Amino acid sequence: MTNTQSKINSLEELNSKFKAENIKVRQGLKTRIEVLEKYWIDIATERADLKARIVELEHGVMLNIDPFLEWVRARCLLSKISNCIEGVVNRDRLKRCICQDNGIFLIEVWYFEKPEIVIPERIQKTKEFTNQLTKSLDNSVSKL
Repeated sequence: MTNTQSKINSLEELNSKFKAENIKVRQGLKTRIEVLEKYWIDIATERADLKARIVELEHGVMLNIDPFLEWVRARCLLSKISNCIEGVVNRDRLKRCICQDNGIFLIEVWYFEKPEIVIPERIQKTKEFTNQLTKSLDNSVSKL
C-alpha cells in the first residue's frame, strides 16, 4: 500500500500544482480582461469625445462663418451663374439669327409660361399678321 499511497500523494501534489497554476492563469486572465475592459472603455469615451467635438466643430462652422469667405463664395456662385446665363442668352441669340437667316419662324416660350396656352396664341397672332401683310401686298400690287 505504500506504493499506492505514494502514487496518491504524487497525484495530489500534481493536482495541487495544477490548481495553483490554474489559479495563476485565471488571475492573469482576469488581469488581462480588466486591462482590456479599461482600454475598451477608454477607447469608447475617446470616441464619444471625438464625435462630440466633430458635432461641435460642425455647428461652429455653420454658425461662425467668416463673412469674407461667405462673400467670396457668393461672388464665385454669382459669377458662375452669370456666366451660365450669358452663355444661354448668347446661344438663344445665335439660334434666333440662324432661324431668321433660313426663313424659319421661331416661337419663343419663356420657362414660366405654359406652352399649351402660349403657342396657339402666338400662332394665331402670326396668322393674323401674315393675313394682314398679304392683304396689304395684294392691295399695293393691284394699284401698280
